[in-house]
Amino acid sequence: MRRFVALVAVFCAGVVTGVLGLLATSREPLAWLTIVNRSSQTLKSVCVAEDRWNSRYCVDGPLEPGASEKTPVIARGEVGYSVAVEFANGTQLQREFYAETGYRVEHVVSDSEISYNPSVSY
Repeated sequence: MRRFVALVAVFCAGVVTGVLGLLATSREPLAWLTIVNRSSQTLKSVCVAEDRWNSRYCVDGPLEPGASEKTPVIARGEVGYSVAVEFANGTQLQREFYAETGYRVEHVVSDSEISYNPSVSY
């Protein structure tokens, strides 16, 4: 009987450990983007659109010169996405980018372009 109880205890401990391990690793794989406004104007809108999963994130309110905004993008392996901005004067910029799970990318918006500065961080 003691052997049976010990066997059941070990089995239950294994199940609990497996479930906890699954929960700990089932986070959504992400790439993190930071959009930095280094232009001379306020950005009226900033939107990130991810291609594979059709997700879209837009910054709430304007992004003042010198301000930044951080957003995750779902990146199961790799992901294509675009960053689109509209300046206070109505001018628009858009550019396509690429990232992988664990990337941390800084996009600097100037008056004429959106830059791409990736780093890997797992």
